[in-house]
Amino acid sequence: MSCGGLSETLDADPDIQKIADQVKDDLEKMADKCFLYLQAIQYRFQIVAGTLYYIKVYAFVKEDESYYYHLKVIQKISGNLELLAFQDGHDCDDPIEPFE
Repeated sequence: MSCGGLSETLDADPDIQKIADQVKDDLEKMADKCFLYLQAIQYRFQIVAGTLYYIKVYAFVKEDESYYYHLKVIQKISGNLELLAFQDGHDCDDPIEPFE
């Protein structure tokens, strides 16, 4: 990965799950849904003024209602996290690509 370039797709680990958990409330507000749980599946990252994460998550609402979202999260140099955007309508196998 070149400086400032986007990483390859990696499997989510406990640190990425923690990031997903910390932005869950913001995602619920933005998506207008209430999730029973949010599971980080994979991610990509880019070093900017902090770290930009693109995270694929599985969001379970209730039986027969679940979604795959792609999250765009910035971890600022201060360590604070902010959910910048999300994409819905994804499937489990969709690649993680940058988005606005």
